[in-house]
Amino acid sequence: MHMRLMLTALVFLIGLFFVGMALAFILTPLSVSAMVAVNPAGDPHTMSTLRGDFAGFFGIVGISALWGAWKCRGDLLLLPALAMIIVVIGRFVGYSQDGGFEGLGGVIGLELLFAAIFLWSRSVLPHHALKDVGD
Repeated sequence: MHMRLMLTALVFLIGLFFVGMALAFILTPLSVSAMVAVNPAGDPHTMSTLRGDFAGFFGIVGISALWGAWKCRGDLLLLPALAMIIVVIGRFVGYSQDGGFEGLGGVIGLELLFAAIFLWSRSVLPHHALKDVGD
């Protein structure tokens, strides 16, 4: 029981982090873009991408994690886990096509850690019955 509570709290905190990043991309995209190695020109297209695409990704991951933790439902954590796995796949493709950069291993490690936490929590927390999906 204690492990489940700790995992739920951890997923909730990670969800808060991701929602905070989404809000930062919406409200202050230029200041937060350096955290994800994007050098925006400040033109409308770039700003729209930062506010839309980046905030959308971080927001969906964060909201899914918060919702899964709040409802104590493991099935809701599949989405953020898959999102992190897709990010890691993209990093490996980028490494093979474009080469690496300083800190790449740490970034991949953190994203894999998030994915592992989401998947582990998904296995520990209860799931909806198929007939209850959508409730």
